[in-house]
Amino acid sequence: MDKSEAVAHMLLRDVRATVRGLRHTSSGLDFQQQLEQLGQTVPLKVSLSFAAGFTLTSPIQSHVLLRTAQEILTNAARHAKAKQVWLDFERRADMVVLCARDDGRGAATLQLGCGLSGMRERLASIGGTLDIQPNLGRGLALRATVPVPAPPLSVGGNT
Repeated sequence: MDKSEAVAHMLLRDVRATVRGLRHTSSGLDFQQQLEQLGQTVPLKVSLSFAAGFTLTSPIQSHVLLRTAQEILTNAARHAKAKQVWLDFERRADMVVLCARDDGRGAATLQLGCGLSGMRERLASIGGTLDIQPNLGRGLALRATVPVPAPPLSVGGNT
């Protein structure tokens, strides 16, 4: 099995385990609360912003975005030597958008390591995207998007 297949299998196992775990809880995943708790585990000031009425209805979306935020915070602390990270969440009709930036050292060019590659692959696995802007001396900016699942079609009823 090549490296990309191994990563894909690992990500799929991770998502399946999370969904199984969510099925066994009565309250589901409180995305905002999980992010706040995550922010308390890193040696950074984490500023979270949610657009009015922000919600996530898909446990898979929640999990992927939570792991994306976790990787952003890890990279900012470990590689960028940032002191602060801003995570802004917005839900549009067709997608959820996470805009992140830090006050770290940035980079002239970017080499995708395991963390950024994994983030991009995890987002792509559910139809999402990741755009990265390395700004030398001005931190790193990322934009992650995840499509909003279409509502189920109703069968019968109104004809």
